[in-house]
Amino acid sequence: MTTTNSWLVIFVVIFPFGTFDNQLLKFLPQSIKQRLGVLRERFSRPDAYVVSYPKSGRTWLQMMLARIYQRQVDLPLDELLQQSHRCLVRSVDGASVPFARFSHGYRYKYFCQSEAFPSWFYQGSKIVLLMRDPRDTLVSYYYWQKYNFCSFDGTLHDFIHTCGDDRHPEDHQARCGIKPILKYYNTWLAHEPEFDDLLILHYEDLRMDPVKHLRRLLDFTGHNVSDELIADAIEFASFDNMRKMEVDRQLTWSALPGGNDVRGFKTRRAKVKGFRDELNADDLAMINETIDEELNSRFSRYCSEPMVADTVSRKAG
Repeated sequence: MTTTNSWLVIFVVIFPFGTFDNQLLKFLPQSIKQRLGVLRERFSRPDAYVVSYPKSGRTWLQMMLARIYQRQVDLPLDELLQQSHRCLVRSVDGASVPFARFSHGYRYKYFCQSEAFPSWFYQGSKIVLLMRDPRDTLVSYYYWQKYNFCSFDGTLHDFIHTCGDDRHPEDHQARCGIKPILKYYNTWLAHEPEFDDLLILHYEDLRMDPVKHLRRLLDFTGHNVSDELIADAIEFASFDNMRKMEVDRQLTWSALPGGNDVRGFKTRRAKVKGFRDELNADDLAMINETIDEELNSRFSRYCSEPMVADTVSRKAG
């Protein structure tokens, strides 16, 4: 280990997450802050990492868990959503509260391209992989890029057929089309033996039975929660309530940014199989063929989507 890295490790161990730490970080160079963040995360593992490709329902799931944490610990909701804590302590008795940390995954933009998966970061950790139908993810990500990031100016048809293999991983257009989504899912599954455990949650299942599948996540992290807290969290994180939060900018949390065009909201539709309203028959056939050929067979529930009457026959955009 280099001298610089040795001092970074000492810094991480001595200074926990907190106001002083965050204030001090402001005066450090960006490159050092990034390295500190990675080391600090590595040395203070949560009870589980919840990872998902963008636009897969992670914001909704994180809101539910943050609401549960808020009811148990003496911290504001916004702070819990910002994930600036290293541990959570129940306010009534001081007991430790198991918690999950949410992200798209360390360096996910890079392993969606050609770089290796960062096994060293996740080795021995519990991983929750939140999956969503790749077709819905693709459509939702198109709207996010076009109307929120303003990083893509074409139609949905154009987005589907744009290949970003030659672009830098930090370029939003590097993740156009269906293939980066499939590679993301396949990569996590390929590295399952390196994790302590892997739980796969499906967005569609959470929508159908949120009580059952939120309970699965909580049990996986070792968090014993009452039925009343789960019911409250589900109601609090309803689409209508989260849309109101986003419209009114009630939180400083960047995951609910609002904006001038609802098509670019995080709370856009929250619809299962909404892609049927958006994709034309030719594009859907191409996407289905790619999924059938490239997505790991363990995710076969997303393969061979049949052509349906309400699939639009025009080029959507």
